Amino acid sequence: MHENPVILEQQTTVATEYLKNLGWQINQAKSSTIPSTTIEYLGITWNTSQNTKGLSIPKIQQLQKFIQDLWRKAQWSWYDAKLILGRLNFASFTVPLGRLHCRQLQKSARLLSQTRPHRKHYIPDAAPEQLKWWIENLHKRSPIHYPGPSIFVTTDAAEGGWGAIANGRHLWGKWTHCQRKWHSNLKELWAVHEVLQSLGAEIRHWTIMVPSDNRTTVAYINKHGGTRSARLLKATTQILELCDLMDCHLIARYIPGIYNGIADRLSREKALPE
Repeated sequence: MHENPVILEQQTTVATEYLKNLGWQINQAKSSTIPSTTIEYLGITWNTSQNTKGLSIPKIQQLQKFIQDLWRKAQWSWYDAKLILGRLNFASFTVPLGRLHCRQLQKSARLLSQTRPHRKHYIPDAAPEQLKWWIENLHKRSPIHYPGPSIFVTTDAAEGGWGAIANGRHLWGKWTHCQRKWHSNLKELWAVHEVLQSLGAEIRHWTIMVPSDNRTTVAYINKHGGTRSARLLKATTQILELCDLMDCHLIARYIPGIYNGIADRLSREKALPE
């Protein structure tokens, strides 16, 4: 790598000659010796000038055909499920929200019999919707590198409401009668949605760091959902779709509760510590 393509070509020549002198054979057919900001590697097109990565056109066409064939048959086996999930897991490296849109497929695949891996079963109703999403979004690209976090949001949820600190600002709100009955993990996760919604356009194009003392919240945000709880998956989907709408990047980190005192007191409507 080098900023000057002329120097880069000179360095490539030196490196090539050095390897040849050591007895190595250079495979010219598989080598790229011309400086470029765009390269295709393992089915992924990398563009360093635009800071993007995406599936190559042949890979997109191959995946589209595979998904359409599965969709048309309306049946799959445990083997088929593992095959499609393996390919979609690879594609989710470049397709925004790809991991999130594998979750329903993963939940459905877990119900298939492993003892008879080639036995066909009807695809559940939730699966075709996810397959359709993949066909429509395979062409989308994601950043190679996201900008560092510039907005820090610390949240906490209590029985009666939620509290948060967003770049020094204090935010809080109360739960509705229905929300009061939610599990504490769902409240903790939904508190993040409440804060992002409150900040609105302020989060557009930024990277947001969410330190939380709830490990489930951190896991569901960073892993783009899970398969154990449908309600937590739905909440995560709403959070990440809001971030996608605002073109912002969300990451979460766990912090012990002892360091989350202000957000905790805001959620309980108590006086703040000095």
